[in-house]
Amino acid sequence: MKVPTISQSLEAPTGDGGTWRMVAEDNQEWQLAEMIDAIAAEVDRAEDTLALKSYARRVSFAVKALKLDLSVTVRRSGDGGVWFRTMMPGESGGTLLNLDFSQILESQLSELRAPLESSMAQPLHTLPGIREREIQALAAVSIFSLGDLERYTRAAPLMAEVGRKTGIPEHKLRRWRKLPALLSISPPGGASGDTVVVRGTHLGRQPPPGATVLFQERPAEILDWGETHMTVRIPPDVSGPGTLYAVLEGEPTNLLSWEAHTQARRGTAHEGSAREHVPHGRKSPRSGRRPLRSPRKPRHR
Repeated sequence: MKVPTISQSLEAPTGDGGTWRMVAEDNQEWQLAEMIDAIAAEVDRAEDTLALKSYARRVSFAVKALKLDLSVTVRRSGDGGVWFRTMMPGESGGTLLNLDFSQILESQLSELRAPLESSMAQPLHTLPGIREREIQALAAVSIFSLGDLERYTRAAPLMAEVGRKTGIPEHKLRRWRKLPALLSISPPGGASGDTVVVRGTHLGRQPPPGATVLFQERPAEILDWGETHMTVRIPPDVSGPGTLYAVLEGEPTNLLSWEAHTQARRGTAHEGSAREHVPHGRKSPRSGRRPLRSPRKPRHR
């Protein structure tokens, strides 16, 4: 989505007789999650600076509380997103947005955190097939170890959010977490009653109790199951593009794109791919032309 900008600029005097210049083109719209991410990253940098000063001076420094009062405009986009824009000096009609961050003590966190195994402290480069740019993308959202990855992707919505922010496919995050993941479906489209094969990983040798495979929210018949595949029959009454996913032990997997065709459409495609049989020497009713004769073989004297 292209963020609209404002073309005006403002100038105001400073205390030393100079002027400061604010370019409103830099004052773009933002969403609350983006603002919190930016503030959290800034607090991390401030904590690192304070930790160095604490070590040098043998005293403790920390950011204990942070409060921000922002005058903003609010807009709701067509896709349901809520966008904010910080008010420029001299503007009126804004809404006050109060952000209050308070420090939580380590003693309070220790009661909420589940004990982690020593393997969870392993660095990210031990994950199979991970790339350097993916390590950097995870570090940008404060994921530095396997333990961090587990905490930040503990629920399906969190998994999807990490994938969105890092650009790492969700099925890859699931494979690193050793969770069920869907990789591909063959064929990628079909009609009700067709049989398709879904490739995946960590699916289990047998479907767990209550396992469900959903085509556009309609359950499919499971015909075969393995650690890396499942064979299912497309349910009735599905049409058009949609998604496919599975629910295993109460948890949904990632989504795959899927398109259901009607029987009529599938039949038309089949007929279009078949060759038309025309008796030798007659005109084709479609083209109106006489078909080409096969070249005659030379006779041997």
